[in-house]
Amino acid sequence: ATKPCMLVCFPTQEMFKDCLKVDYKEPKISIAKGLDGQDREVVTIWVVADAQGNWLKTTLPEKVGRAILLDYEQTNQIKLPLWVHLGTSYLNNDMAFVRDNLASLDLSKNYDVSDLFKITNEDFVKKSQQDSHDIKVHAAFCCLMIRKELGDKAFADMLSAVSKGNT
Repeated sequence: ATKPCMLVCFPTQEMFKDCLKVDYKEPKISIAKGLDGQDREVVTIWVVADAQGNWLKTTLPEKVGRAILLDYEQTNQIKLPLWVHLGTSYLNNDMAFVRDNLASLDLSKNYDVSDLFKITNEDFVKKSQQDSHDIKVHAAFCCLMIRKELGDKAFADMLSAVSKGNT
C-alpha cells in the first residue's frame, strides 16, 4: 500500500454505533486525511472485534485485501470491477477456509458468470449474508480460474484492461 493503514476495532456493535452514528453491518474501509494534522491520506479499516477473536481469521484478511485494492485504484486512477475486489480479497482468507468453500461449490449447477461480472456494490449490499458469501466464493473461483488459464501476466493485463473499460 502507498498509504499508512490504520485499524480501528470496536468491542461491540453498540459502541461502533455510538461513536460513528451508523449501524454496524460489516467492516467499513475509508481513505481520508489523517488525524495527525498532516496532509497524507490514511486507509482506515473500521471493524467490530468479537471476543472469540474470529475476526482476525475471517474478517481482517478480506478487509485488508479490499483496502489495498482501494488504495491501488486511487493511486493508479483506475476502477476495478466489484467481482475482482470480492474474489481477490476473499483469497486473502485462511487457506483451509478458502479451500473448503471452493470445494463446496456445486459445479453441476449452471451459474451465469455474466451476473457476477455485472454486479454493483449497491446490489451486493442488498444481498442476504448467504448470497453475499456465495458471490464472494464464485468471484474467488473466477479469479483463480482466469489466472490458471491465462497465467499471472495475462491476468494482470486483463485486470488492467477491465479497469479501463476494455472488456
